[in-house]
Amino acid sequence: MSFNEKKRIMIFTSKIKGARSGVNEGITLRAEEIEKRRDVNEELAEDLEDGDIIQKERITDVTGYKSSSLIEEQGVKMQNIQNISESNTINMNCSTGGYAEMFETLNGASIDCGYFVTLDGRRIRKVMTRDKFILGVTTITPGVTGNGQDIRWKNKYLTDEWGRIKYEDVLIPSVKDQYGNELCSERTERRPMINPKWDKDKQYIPRALRNEWVYVSLLGQVPVRDDGSCKVNGYCVPNSNAVATTSSRGYRVIERLSSNQVVILLRATIVSNNNRN
Repeated sequence: MSFNEKKRIMIFTSKIKGARSGVNEGITLRAEEIEKRRDVNEELAEDLEDGDIIQKERITDVTGYKSSSLIEEQGVKMQNIQNISESNTINMNCSTGGYAEMFETLNGASIDCGYFVTLDGRRIRKVMTRDKFILGVTTITPGVTGNGQDIRWKNKYLTDEWGRIKYEDVLIPSVKDQYGNELCSERTERRPMINPKWDKDKQYIPRALRNEWVYVSLLGQVPVRDDGSCKVNGYCVPNSNAVATTSSRGYRVIERLSSNQVVILLRATIVSNNNRN
């Protein structure tokens, strides 16, 4: 074999190795490209940086319970998922807590578990005797939660008056490896529009980790504090201390857990003065 033939084989082999290397490098190339393009398109880089937001590994949430969560920015956080049946029914691995949403407290201080709360505008406080509307019961073990904003600041993206995210078309440059081989061609992608008020350098703290935000159970089987008077199969309403007391009507008591704790069947309700007898 002549020297030139050997040289051509060496060059061809080198190209094959380079292509294979490029494929392997392509796995991490997206992250590298984000850094390279930061000075070209800051908003695009930031959007890509927190792009793949599905967590596959098992994590421990703020309640201390293990969960295998699938979390999406446009969706609802579902904790403690046990399994999803063929009929698309989600079975929650949580014995109590029901459906809860996060609310901000009126005075900015945390409210402990098991108290009845009401609304003052969009914020919550403990129920008082004069209150006719009961929002729900504070909890730390909700089965399903809403309004949590676990991933990002709620105003990161521009929206219309109904909360629908606005989108724009962004030109994505082609991606090449170190040998000049094109891994991804130039393309246009539709991406959410970043709010100019969003500060990328400011660390976001999820609501569940802030004292002023509390889980409030709105529906389901929920543990609540009581004054010791509640009876199983009886009914209860909140007293002046925002804990359950026995009543001829109100919330159904389904189990006693301890001397000062019962489980009630929670539903939205209006409590009038006549309910407190």
